[in-house]
Amino acid sequence: MTSFRLKTFSTFLTVLLLLAGCGGGDGGNGSSGSTSSSSSSSSSSSSSSSSSSSSSSSSSSSSGGGVTALQPGDVLWALDLSTNPLPAKPPAGITWTPSGPDGEPCIAVDADATGKSWCAEIPLDVVPMRGMQVVIEADIKMENVTQPSSTWAGVMAQLAFDSATRGTVSLNKGNICGTADWDLANLTADVTDDATHGRFFLGLTLCSGKAWIKNVRIRLLRRAAVWPAVDPAPLFRTHTPMRGVMLRGTRFVSDFTVLKGWNVNLVSWQLYGSKTTASDDDATFQAWLNGCFQDLDLVLSNALLNGMKVNIVMQTPVGGRDSTTQAMLLFSDARLQERFVEMWRQIASHCAGRNQPIYAYDLLSEPVQEGFVAAGLKDWLNIQLEAARAIRQVDHDTPIIFQVDGFDGAANFKYMSVVDIPNVIYEVHMYTPHSFTHQGIYKDWGAANGDPVVTYPGTENGTPTGKPLNKDSLKASLKPVRDFQLANRVPIFVGEFSAARWAPGADQYLADVISIFEEYGWDWSYFTYREAPVWSLETADLPYGILLNPVPSVPTARFKAVQFWFNQNQSPY
Repeated sequence: MTSFRLKTFSTFLTVLLLLAGCGGGDGGNGSSGSTSSSSSSSSSSSSSSSSSSSSSSSSSSSSGGGVTALQPGDVLWALDLSTNPLPAKPPAGITWTPSGPDGEPCIAVDADATGKSWCAEIPLDVVPMRGMQVVIEADIKMENVTQPSSTWAGVMAQLAFDSATRGTVSLNKGNICGTADWDLANLTADVTDDATHGRFFLGLTLCSGKAWIKNVRIRLLRRAAVWPAVDPAPLFRTHTPMRGVMLRGTRFVSDFTVLKGWNVNLVSWQLYGSKTTASDDDATFQAWLNGCFQDLDLVLSNALLNGMKVNIVMQTPVGGRDSTTQAMLLFSDARLQERFVEMWRQIASHCAGRNQPIYAYDLLSEPVQEGFVAAGLKDWLNIQLEAARAIRQVDHDTPIIFQVDGFDGAANFKYMSVVDIPNVIYEVHMYTPHSFTHQGIYKDWGAANGDPVVTYPGTENGTPTGKPLNKDSLKASLKPVRDFQLANRVPIFVGEFSAARWAPGADQYLADVISIFEEYGWDWSYFTYREAPVWSLETADLPYGILLNPVPSVPTARFKAVQFWFNQNQSPY
């Protein structure tokens, strides 16, 4: 997802942030990982459009008549509930009340059927939000809202707009259901540079029950970073090209023996900090970390013995992720932030003087920050900066890798600025489009949900009229990263990329994305080595089955596509 994905068969990530039009449709993947766009419109919903927008927007003008630049947190649009904002004939069951359950005005929804959408449509001017990353917020109270039949559905507070490049884009937090008192629902989303025809949907979709919605607003999270002009002059690696795989576990001797036979010269070793929590005392935390050091020492020694470098990846940070939103708990807990920085300080100290086999310290894999962080806490970028500064106190030379918010998706590079830390690499993950790479992994994605099979090359939704899916479209999706690289003259590392083994044309997809990485001079690491059959290069393409592990008699076409580049590796020593 970015990237929602199954990493092991014992852990199925519940996809609760799939987005689609209020009337239903296919939830695709969004550029930030926690948002999604849908090419289906809301025409099938029981929605009605208001003839005028009952909303207010924040002013960017100062009292003296000059223009004041928007700041993160500023309200870009808010639904005015002091009067009835609904259309003249709203859908049945949707009303405005000047005095809701808590005495404040709100939108009330009472849906008695589960197979349709009960949504009111309110127009808004989305043009001033173009190119921004925003947070969609609403306070919601629920009573007996049933589980929706698709995870993108539920209580709806959805921003939608049209885009020439992406079709109809629908953005909402999915799977809001149950019984609960007033609570804030928020979602980080990207507004395209060509967004038009904005509208906001309020109601219930594919579920029944009662809900009350108030304080509906859209706030600025961040704007595109300002870079130097893109310099098209080619960039050349100043080191041996590094091509490898993600590695997890402790079968170190056998793993490295196999990978040496593949001619791999890089492994990205995954370190999982989620086994420790903020409630652990210092002794418990240190004992856990000491155990990590024992594994790390084995990895480094085996890598050096077999002519490989090691990228040390914080795959899941201390505290882990929220099971619903996948947001890292790190961003909401000061103690976890302290532990995160201390962990990297100790890792760098432990490796001091013997860092020859280390490719980089990969600070935080696929950060996901839900909305704004509380006062006194550091956001996804600043917590990485603090960890990097701690590393530099004891290790001045080993490269440090930064990733971007939103599952490290390429689109979010538009918000990234170069950090003031020496010897930094910037990482991107490539699972675009999810409709191809992840088809069939979840019960409501792909053919298992009745969706068309997506073939590469072909179209992103598997229909003749869908958006083209080919090498050019893959380059287009990576353009924000390429522009960042050329404008700032910095190295890029592709830390993860893959496609489900049964995805038709997965071998050509892998061949094409790797050829792009090579053209751009990017090091890369395939996801993943023997961690889950769905991603394994050694597992047969068919038959389909998330728990199946069919072993072919000859190497797969996917393996050959990646092996072509492994064969060109040289020793990094």
